[in-house]
Amino acid sequence: VGDLWGEILELVPEAQERINKIPGLLCTGPSYLAQGQITAYDFAKLHISLHQLGITGWQAAAFLAQRGIKVELADWWTVLFLLTYADGRAELEKIIAGLEDLVLELPIDGPKERNLTPPQIPPRRLLPREAFFGEKVALPLKEAVGQIAGEAIAPYPPGTPVILPGEEFTPEMVDYLLLLRACQVPVRGAHDSHLHKVLVLGDSQ
Repeated sequence: VGDLWGEILELVPEAQERINKIPGLLCTGPSYLAQGQITAYDFAKLHISLHQLGITGWQAAAFLAQRGIKVELADWWTVLFLLTYADGRAELEKIIAGLEDLVLELPIDGPKERNLTPPQIPPRRLLPREAFFGEKVALPLKEAVGQIAGEAIAPYPPGTPVILPGEEFTPEMVDYLLLLRACQVPVRGAHDSHLHKVLVLGDSQ
């Protein structure tokens, strides 16, 4: 096992250097270490910033998944690959090729600042228990303004609900959820994880 770990760790610096040469990508570990922002990092993890491309980690993860490349974790600006002693040059070459295809084939917007702050806690119009057990219908997300939520919706990460059963879908909340949908952010709790429709109380229409 020790020899296998040694092989992959010897290959990582080369992989990091090649990824950094792909326009718009940055392996954050080595660069942050050189700038004194961190004191150490795990060589078995490739943490790659996509900020300069203007795409999210979730968009990149979906693209790479279609090519059989699994991302360990994705967020607004980064993807993380976790390497093990079972990996070798073939696996790293596949990752690098996938990232090169990503830059060439995925529509790139360039650096942009998104307002990632969730809106204020929406007004509660029913107790959570009443809403949870109430009769619900599925509405297109854009039509949910003013309706009472019949489910919790929690973008992940961090997994904290932005709206709970019994709370009102405000215009700001719907706009925020539309942003999450456009950026392919995974959500927990919603019956439709793609947020095309949301559950609302049937008598709130």
